[in-house]
Amino acid sequence: MRRLVDVPATESGPRPLSSVAHRPRASAAPPSPTRELADRLTPARVRLSHVFVALALLLSLGAATVQVSEHAAKAAMLLKFLSYVKWPERAFESPGAPLRIAVVGADPFGRVLDETFKDKKLGSHAIEIVRFKSIAEIEHCHVLFAPQSESARVEQILAQVRGKPVLVVGESKGFAAAGGCINFQLADKKIGFEINPEAAKRAELELSSQLLKLAKIVKDEKSAEEESR
Repeated sequence: MRRLVDVPATESGPRPLSSVAHRPRASAAPPSPTRELADRLTPARVRLSHVFVALALLLSLGAATVQVSEHAAKAAMLLKFLSYVKWPERAFESPGAPLRIAVVGADPFGRVLDETFKDKKLGSHAIEIVRFKSIAEIEHCHVLFAPQSESARVEQILAQVRGKPVLVVGESKGFAAAGGCINFQLADKKIGFEINPEAAKRAELELSSQLLKLAKIVKDEKSAEEESR
């Protein structure tokens, strides 16, 4: 990777020796407010450039190296997932109804989820972000994210959306095998994901074969236990 550095501009030619010999040496001028502001912003600019590079890499949907915050990376991947999932017509109240992405429990994304999906659309559907503080509050949505903090309540969350066309995404161990559609996995500072096609089928969701190829495929725990007997 090429490194960009500031190179001072050269003059058109050497200055006369007299001007160098007799010109009194000026004392260093105090930094201007503009320069001080630029110096303070430089680290922020570097951090932002790392964010943009990392998010660009995520568009390939392969295992993503974590260069930005973990949940900024997951938000970017969630955005990309939408292009590889097809919901049944009954999932939307009308052709122009919004596609609702929900988080249940303590939200680990903060504002990054809203920023990632700002002004985004899936076909004719604008994307709307909603948050449910408790499982009892879960209502109509198309994507439901269950954070690690809800790992002890996975069964209740899945029961709340059973029979509904909802792409349920988690980030806790065994989430997909328990019946979730997609589960994020973090290993060696890389984010990958596993998919339970059976769970997606029960939710009447069609997952692209391209998405399936990039994921680790898992089965329902009960199905896996029966096959192992």
